Amino acid sequence: MNLPIGELTTIIAAYGAILATLGFALSLMLGINEIKKQKPKMKVKFSLGRLIDADGTNSEILILIEAHNTRTLPVIITGFGFLEKKGNKTQLLNPYLFKLPLPLNSHRKVTAYYACRWFRENRIKNDSVGFYFADEEGNLWKVKFSEKDKKTWENAKVDGYMIEWDQSIKNYYRKDY
Repeated sequence: MNLPIGELTTIIAAYGAILATLGFALSLMLGINEIKKQKPKMKVKFSLGRLIDADGTNSEILILIEAHNTRTLPVIITGFGFLEKKGNKTQLLNPYLFKLPLPLNSHRKVTAYYACRWFRENRIKNDSVGFYFADEEGNLWKVKFSEKDKKTWENAKVDGYMIEWDQSIKNYYRKDY
């Protein structure tokens, strides 16, 4: 098969243009994927825990809300609180053992503690549907809880309150009985 030089040149040029276009598209997709990887992302989950005094006679049941930074760049947590049914948020200004803003490095976890009795006494407990962490860019990282979880927290047995608020220093302290 003998092709004239002009046709051969056109075929080679078209082949090169198609390869260049595919290479550009692939490069663009990889670049977008790399940018997405750099965006902050946290996983949030909750569980129950217990704070027990030294002799084991007093304890307080806590809700442990954990945030895990799953990306390579640090995230600065600027808020923590409750999500409500109507989309409102209630931020806790001074969470127990949790100072805001809080830098969270890559692949690290942080845990917020919330006593079940505080939930029982909370005026918005009926409207609450989840917890959230907020970062410096305005992203919300959420976890929802069920009515069954709320009932468990409301009915949690109390052997003595271990976490108290000190008005003079405007902070929490652990009280040993």
